[in-house]
Amino acid sequence: MIQKRKDGKGRALCREKRLIDIHCHILPGVDDGANDLEETMEMLEMACSSGISSIIATPHYKNRTKEETEELKKVFQEVKKEVKKYFPNFQLYLGNEIYYTEDTLNDLIEGRALTLAGSRYVLIEFLPSAMFSQILNAVRTLKTAGYLPILAHIERYECLLDEKGEAYLNDLKKAGAYFQVNGRTFKRKTERKWCKKYMKNYSIDFVATDGHNRKDRTPKMNFAAGWITRKFGYKTAEKLFVTNPQKILEGRKREE
Repeated sequence: MIQKRKDGKGRALCREKRLIDIHCHILPGVDDGANDLEETMEMLEMACSSGISSIIATPHYKNRTKEETEELKKVFQEVKKEVKKYFPNFQLYLGNEIYYTEDTLNDLIEGRALTLAGSRYVLIEFLPSAMFSQILNAVRTLKTAGYLPILAHIERYECLLDEKGEAYLNDLKKAGAYFQVNGRTFKRKTERKWCKKYMKNYSIDFVATDGHNRKDRTPKMNFAAGWITRKFGYKTAEKLFVTNPQKILEGRKREE
């Protein structure tokens, strides 16, 4: 195993090229992510160069029909063929980032909304202004139905950032939620400070790119992986970027 570099740059994990991105809008023309196949392939090249070896493509989901979901699967298979031509060792999987509504559970059961890589993990999002009770009820509903809810980019939800945020996060954890943070968050001082606090008590489970394009929302992991390695050590970074995501791909519940 490659050890952490003594120069303090924390790039060992990226050099190993084992990082797994569980949240990325890399499929062309299906949401506000990649516009076309050319941009998809450029984003993929960026991901590879930052140490990523696998991506779960997570196009936005909101009230899609079964026919539209089948079309999405066709796009995914076409992209997967192209990926294998140019990046034969790269692994691409399909899922959704689901805007949670009262119909979400039924959409999952009927196959319109997709879990992550065919597992029981479900990536859900809300408006930044969502009430805590709304988020908690969603987590409980999905957990009771046998799903494993992952809250996308938890650093965005206002109710988790105020003085009650810590108690709310604890309640969500007890209800069965997993927390995902966007890698770009670690470039912003205020949000980085918030994340650092919850890194210390092991609340955060996943760091992902939430990549959308090749310009300002790129699918790169290297900065976040390096920063976390420097501040919290190789093992913590490995858990967030490799071990926990791998358990999604294997369909296993993350061990506590």
